[in-house]
Amino acid sequence: MTASIHDLLTSVEIDKPSREHPERHGLIRIRRGIYAPVGLFSFATEAWEVRDLASILRAFAVQASCRDSTSLVFTSEIALKLQGSFTWMNTPDIVFRRADSKRSHHPKKMAPLTIRGAGVFAVQETELQSIPITNEVLTAQSVSVLPAWAAAIDCARVEHPLIGITAVSSALHAHTRFDRREPARGRAEEAELKRSMLDCLDSMAGYRGVRLARELVLAGDAGIENPGEAFLLWLLHCLLTSSPEDRAHLVTQFHIPVGPKNYYPDIALPQRKVLFEFDGKGKIGGNEIEFLTRQNDLLAAGWRPIRVNIGELKAPNALSERLTREMRKLGIPASPPSGKLWKPPTADIMDARRRH
Repeated sequence: MTASIHDLLTSVEIDKPSREHPERHGLIRIRRGIYAPVGLFSFATEAWEVRDLASILRAFAVQASCRDSTSLVFTSEIALKLQGSFTWMNTPDIVFRRADSKRSHHPKKMAPLTIRGAGVFAVQETELQSIPITNEVLTAQSVSVLPAWAAAIDCARVEHPLIGITAVSSALHAHTRFDRREPARGRAEEAELKRSMLDCLDSMAGYRGVRLARELVLAGDAGIENPGEAFLLWLLHCLLTSSPEDRAHLVTQFHIPVGPKNYYPDIALPQRKVLFEFDGKGKIGGNEIEFLTRQNDLLAAGWRPIRVNIGELKAPNALSERLTREMRKLGIPASPPSGKLWKPPTADIMDARRRH
């Protein structure tokens, strides 16, 4: 993605037939008066690629429609996406602030799209009136954004905790460029950034969502590499509310040497020799023999794995019950989800067409 894509958006007035049927003229209506060439999506072979690009184009369209685009700064999940970091929602709301805004702004709905057979959900275009947590502004994809850590805090303050912990972990991962082979460096940089984020939140004591954001910053982890792992981390924190010691020992990318081999499970409880793995679309199917060898090595070394398949995200309540049962069998005092980070995920959040 380069600035040239932004330049291809056009806000010029086109003739009436094109406005009524833009697709016949090779255009996609992104926002009122803003169109993008269909050819921009020629590289997209997967639905998620279509949705990713559509989200970025929506941000471009909002900027293009602003009278003074230099005053507009994107934040929350869309700012993370613009910076190339992972997010929970693949079609996030377009959230921004304007330095010169002196009036209230009611959220606007950005219409759903169908591009190359892929449905792109409707989202909200929302202008925040709150004071930004930092005056630092970066440029990403030719638009202005808050730094990832600040965008994550905005997200953590107002969004569902699952979206918030994903955003925080994504920002930590990007900042540290976390490398499992250099955990000491990554953890030191993670701790430093967390301290800075918590200091900023302390300066906002009493504001909406600050307490929740603090909890999410503490729970977020730089070793999280994708939204699926973030979901598992969030759920484990909620299931271990009655066992604060176990919660405190949850760690990602823990090094487990087995003979000449080195393994790094997604999440582990080292003191209990229990590991948790999120099996996404490619983890098992990539090499089944390698996967089974890994599983047998870990079992032989005394580790007890608990696996979560991507399909189980469709039924989070059933998954919570299964994880609770399995952890109890292993002597871990898990309980039904609760605590400061717990909030039942809505159908919209868990819809496979909207989440990554």
